[in-house]
Amino acid sequence: MWDRLSKAFSVGLFRLLRFFLPPITGALPSDPRLILVFSTTGIGDALFDTAAIRSLKIAYPQARIIVCAHRKRKTIARHHPDVEEVVPYGKSPFIFWRLIWRFRHERPDLVLLLQINEEVVPIAYCINRRALVGGVKKSGRFANLLSHRLIIPQEGHLLRYSLAVAEAVGGAEGIRSMVYDPTPEECHSLATRFAPWIHQPFLVFQTGGGKTLSWRDWPAEGYIRAITWVQQISNLTIVLTGGWDN
Repeated sequence: MWDRLSKAFSVGLFRLLRFFLPPITGALPSDPRLILVFSTTGIGDALFDTAAIRSLKIAYPQARIIVCAHRKRKTIARHHPDVEEVVPYGKSPFIFWRLIWRFRHERPDLVLLLQINEEVVPIAYCINRRALVGGVKKSGRFANLLSHRLIIPQEGHLLRYSLAVAEAVGGAEGIRSMVYDPTPEECHSLATRFAPWIHQPFLVFQTGGGKTLSWRDWPAEGYIRAITWVQQISNLTIVLTGGWDN
């Protein structure tokens, strides 16, 4: 109940704030020097967003790119060579104000909302209401805070959604590869730990979605059938990953 009341208060507050300080539409900067990207949902979504970040860097090689990522999943952005800085996101009021304070003097020229929770839209609006770009559906109840609203079809791979946002601000087209650049030390550690199979072709199954995403859980029989089929048609090593509750 408290969560619902808090969200209702936030919606009302920013509706009032928008009345006095509406988003400013107009031409987006053609030569941005600082781009702030919000990518705050799951680890898979964060990986999909890496292609959009590469698209931005190709189009604007001189720009600094800062990514605001969920504090528990910021490692994805940290392993992207085009990202200069990663700032953590969380739902506490403390983090809200810390983000506003972080960009009080260093105003981003562009603010992009990729795979996000709708709660980040007010933060992005406070940082730059002149060049805030995102999809209407993902922005939810705060879509009216966007200065540049995008109607993006929801069908197809999620990677296409993020690329559509990047391309709307001039990002390079045709980027379809996700980016994750591990360090040499990390590669060595994996090669040592999983020496029996790491250099052979393998297929990884993530078993379940955990407590918060239990609707993604697949029955054990489904994994058995899939693994049996893969073993019948290939010589792939099968790897199962998951938490203690999967």
